[in-house]
Amino acid sequence: MRRTTDTSGGNLQLLGVAGATGGLTGFLLALVLGVVGYLVGGHRDGEIDLAMLFRGRGRG
Repeated sequence: MRRTTDTSGGNLQLLGVAGATGGLTGFLLALVLGVVGYLVGGHRDGEIDLAMLFRGRGRG
């Protein structure tokens, strides 16, 4: 059985801290790294197929 937890509140707090300490650059960096981590984790768990994003459109 897979157990999931809602961590969205904690993630928003971390983005707020990143924005307060690093300004806009820190906020954007934290946002990009968070999205990349989410995608890699989802791909590793089998929830997201990243190969679909990089496949070209089939011609024919």
